[in-house]
Amino acid sequence: MTRTLQVGVKALIQDEQGKILLLQRSKPFHGEDFCRWDIPGGRIDTEETQEAALRREVKEETNLILGEIVEVFHVQDILFDPELHVVRVTYRVKASGKVSISEEHTDARWFRIDEIPRALTDLYFTEALQARGWLPSHD
Repeated sequence: MTRTLQVGVKALIQDEQGKILLLQRSKPFHGEDFCRWDIPGGRIDTEETQEAALRREVKEETNLILGEIVEVFHVQDILFDPELHVVRVTYRVKASGKVSISEEHTDARWFRIDEIPRALTDLYFTEALQARGWLPSHD
């Protein structure tokens, strides 16, 4: 079986106090029965650059204007679907404006690292935070 390759971009946005913006999905993710918290982002369209996709997704999902791309925070392979291989690139970025969410989400909140509801947060984002040492791994 051949997998389709897609690239996704995600934005880890922090405020002046270091809190991270999380959005609560309006629909459960693949096989889940509740709506997890996640960071803004989505897939890159054909012939769209990573930066352009990141700017578009941040604007569409939060109404924020993407500023500086500080760093590539984490890169991971997502292989839960046997027909799909997603390479997810998470960037730590700066953004400005007032948060206004799209219909893709029901809530937006700024969380300190120790406030992130781990059991209710996207598993791939949690994995990225753990890989960078921002969150301890589960015991």
